[in-house]
Amino acid sequence: TLLIGAGLVFRSFQKVQGIYPGFRTAGILTYQIALPYAAYADEAKRQAFFEQHLEKVRALPGVTEAALVSGPPLSNSHDGRSFEVEGAPPKAPNAQDPIVLHLVATPGYFETMGITLLAGRFFQEQDNRPDSERTVIINESFAAHFWPGQNAVDKRLRFQGAQDWMRVIGVTRDVKHYGLEQPMR
Repeated sequence: TLLIGAGLVFRSFQKVQGIYPGFRTAGILTYQIALPYAAYADEAKRQAFFEQHLEKVRALPGVTEAALVSGPPLSNSHDGRSFEVEGAPPKAPNAQDPIVLHLVATPGYFETMGITLLAGRFFQEQDNRPDSERTVIINESFAAHFWPGQNAVDKRLRFQGAQDWMRVIGVTRDVKHYGLEQPMR
C-alpha cells in the first residue's frame, strides 16, 4: 500500500512539473507587504511608499528587474470584479457576467515575470500618471471570451457600474493564478 501511494504521489508530482504556469519560475522572488491602514490611509502615501521601496529593491546587488503587483501568480490573492466590455457579443438570456481576476501592476511587471506579450504593448511609466488615460492588459482567455476572432488592443472595458473606461493596450499569454491543476479562467 505504501509503495502504491508513493508511486501515485510521484506520478502526480511529475504531472505538475510538466505544466507551464505562464511565467518564468527560475530566479524569481516574491513577497508580500501589508501596510498598516492607519498610517497609510491616503493613497498618495501608499504610492510613495511603494515607489521608494521599489527603488531600494532595484538597487540591491544581483537584482536585474523588479516590479510590484497586487497579487502574484499562485499567491491566493484574488480580487474578482465584474466588467462591462465595449463591443462584446450579447450574452445569453439569464447568463451572468463572468467574474474576472483584477490585479494592479507597475510598469515592468510582465517583463520581470517573463509573461509573454501576444499583442500590443506592456505598461510604461506614462500609463501611471494621474492625468493619463486608464489602461489595462488582459490575458488571451479574456480576449477570446469577449472579442472572439478580433484584435482586443484598443478595445475598452470598465468596472461594472463605473463611468471611466480603460483601454486595452496589451494581450498576454494566460498565467495560472488559481493553481497549476486549475483550468484557465
